[in-house]
Amino acid sequence: MSMNQKEELRTQNMIRFIEAARELIDQEGLESLSIRKIAEKAGFHLDGILRQEDPHHNGDFLDVNTYSLLRSEWS
Repeated sequence: MSMNQKEELRTQNMIRFIEAARELIDQEGLESLSIRKIAEKAGFHLDGILRQEDPHHNGDFLDVNTYSLLRSEWS
């Protein structure tokens, strides 16, 4: 896959996320918005959670959610 193709996929994924976020904000309001809801609305699947993976500036560690979208699931 060329760099141009990868960039195009990244752009398309960003558009999917933005459209899903807008729909959720319209339906449920901004207060209930979460990245998990946006990802699922955009068609992505939660593959796993890396617990306490990401160090936070205050010394705590945050969980990292990993999402994917297979080429065969692309609509």
